Amino acid sequence: MSGKNGWIVKRSPVIGALGMVLLVVVLAQGLAVPGIGLSVQDVGTGMSSVCSPSPYGGFYFMVDYGIFNTYITGVKMEFPVELPAGLTIYVAVTDSSGSVSTGNYTIGAQGLDPNTPVVVDIDPPIQYGDEDTVKVTLVGGKTNSTLSTITLTAQEIGTSSWSSSGTTVYAQPINITYTGTQDLPNWPVKVVLKDNGNGNDYINWNAIENNPDSIRFVDSSGRLLYYWIEILDTTDEYAVIWVNVTDVPPGGTHIWMLYGDNSDYSSYNNGHKVFPFFDDFETWSGWTKYKKGIVRQTDDNFEYGGSYAAEKDKNTDPNGAYKSLGRTFYDNNTYGGLIVEYWDKRLNPYTRGPFDRVGLIDDNGNGYGAVMIVRLKVNNRYQSQLRIDIRKGYYPTGTYAVKRVNPLLSRNTWYFVRFEIIPTSNGVRLVMRLYDREGNLVKTTWYTDSKYKYSQFTNVYIFGGYPYHIDALRVRYYTPDEPQAVVDEWYRYLPFEPTCS
Repeated sequence: MSGKNGWIVKRSPVIGALGMVLLVVVLAQGLAVPGIGLSVQDVGTGMSSVCSPSPYGGFYFMVDYGIFNTYITGVKMEFPVELPAGLTIYVAVTDSSGSVSTGNYTIGAQGLDPNTPVVVDIDPPIQYGDEDTVKVTLVGGKTNSTLSTITLTAQEIGTSSWSSSGTTVYAQPINITYTGTQDLPNWPVKVVLKDNGNGNDYINWNAIENNPDSIRFVDSSGRLLYYWIEILDTTDEYAVIWVNVTDVPPGGTHIWMLYGDNSDYSSYNNGHKVFPFFDDFETWSGWTKYKKGIVRQTDDNFEYGGSYAAEKDKNTDPNGAYKSLGRTFYDNNTYGGLIVEYWDKRLNPYTRGPFDRVGLIDDNGNGYGAVMIVRLKVNNRYQSQLRIDIRKGYYPTGTYAVKRVNPLLSRNTWYFVRFEIIPTSNGVRLVMRLYDREGNLVKTTWYTDSKYKYSQFTNVYIFGGYPYHIDALRVRYYTPDEPQAVVDEWYRYLPFEPTCS
């Protein structure tokens, strides 16, 4: 549908009937506004030209889901650049019948930092209609000046011009928030795709199911990013994908997931290109068996697209296997620690040693790990437990921070383990977190130790009892300000044009 200013916006089949014309007005009060890169007349005698305060941004509607109707109560916006103090953002939402609801927000004396969400409430709330067009207008100027208008284009979710095959490609913006103060290069960011709980699902699961190889991720420059699909369940409409974001700056960034055409980007689905260390056990290369333990491939794989996992069988701890990390991981690295993550499935929890032990050691066999116990007989009753594993010369010195899990864990069920090694002033803080397949936290245990502070970890190990399976094993760096990916945050990604020269 053609808007009044001649540009075209197609309504996305993913969003459905947005039902709105959105007018965003930004007024600079008492501020000199620099010129734009087009031929625009100055506003009044001696006034500066008008331009966008931001090259791009995003917005989505704040909604109230009623029994019979859905109402818009406000608009949430974000700009990737600093906005000055005194800037007033006016919002007018108009439905298909011509009803208008307005609101405004004035930026305070400190200005507005980049990537800071701004919520503008509108009054009264306005009902969703059946309007196909979206119009965004930016207005700037000075006090008592005549205002000039700049019309912007809006990129709809669900439509894109980035397709090389001529078919529709869906474009899902992903907002990555990050509160840290240092750049994070080549950082694995976890992207979860699922219903947001309000009945709005912005992913076209049918398009993904028809061709999952069309999935790819790009940054703001359009560069392809490596990713790894951990879970892809189009039936339950749930997926977990890790993306190697080549640069996460302070304040965060944006990336896009594109999918749905006939293209094949499966070569970018590679965990070895996402994590500093990764093993999905599709080959058994690099593993060294330790003493009498047997760790081998099994066809009981967990992760999407794979065929094999590791199986720990025969003889109890410390018999097992270890593998070189290919580099030295320091527990006092720049980012603040290490994380070991993997999927664990106990096959027979009642006999042959119930301790599933996975972790990091140095060249002398000293280090730390996580322990998952599905069944352990205590006082003639079975318990499920989490523990911290401490090794010296490959042998266990004991398990610590025993935490009982209720209800009992299940055998023949995959659980996700996250094990953190975090330096502190008096040693290292060892944290084990256990999750179910849907990402729900089951239990946490932690312990502080000083034996191997500032260790140089060079190997990952699989020891303990048997039989159990391990899959999708990876090691990455820890930061207390973990970047978060918000998939359903923005209805549109707005390139504001023209930009300032």
